[in-house]
Amino acid sequence: MNTYKTFRTTGIHPVVFFVILGLFLFIFIKILRGLIGLLAILTPVFLIAAAIINHRVLTGYAKWLVASLKSNPVFGILAVAFTIFAFPLVSAYLLLKAINGRSEKSETKQIKGEYIAYEEVDEDFLDLTDVKNKKKDIEDRYNDLIDS
Repeated sequence: MNTYKTFRTTGIHPVVFFVILGLFLFIFIKILRGLIGLLAILTPVFLIAAAIINHRVLTGYAKWLVASLKSNPVFGILAVAFTIFAFPLVSAYLLLKAINGRSEKSETKQIKGEYIAYEEVDEDFLDLTDVKNKKKDIEDRYNDLIDS
C-alpha cells in the first residue's frame, strides 16, 4: 500500500496572518499619530495662513457651526465636538478651502474698465421643432405597436 504526502502551500497559517495584520496596524497607527502630531504643531500656522488668504472661510465655518446648533442641535453639538477634538484636521481643511477659494476667485476677477471676453451664440440652436416632431413620431410608433 502506497502512502502519499501532500503539502498545502496555498494557504497562510492563521497565527502568521494575525501577526502580520497586527504589525501592519501598529505601523499604520504610528504613522497616523505622527501625522496628526505634525498637524497639531502646524495648526496655528494653518489658521493664520487661512485668515490671510481668505478670512471669510473662518467666519463662514463659525457661522455654519452656529447655524447647525440652531437648526439641528444634536448635529451641531457633534460638529462642535469634532471641531474641538480634531482641530488639527479642521485647520488643515480650512486652509485648503481658503486656498481653493482664492484660486477660483482669481480666475473670475474682472478689471474695471475692460470688457469681458464673450462669444456670440446663434439662436438657431433653440429651435425645438425637430424635437417635437421626433417626440410625435415616437408616440405614433408606440400607438401603432399597441393598436396592433
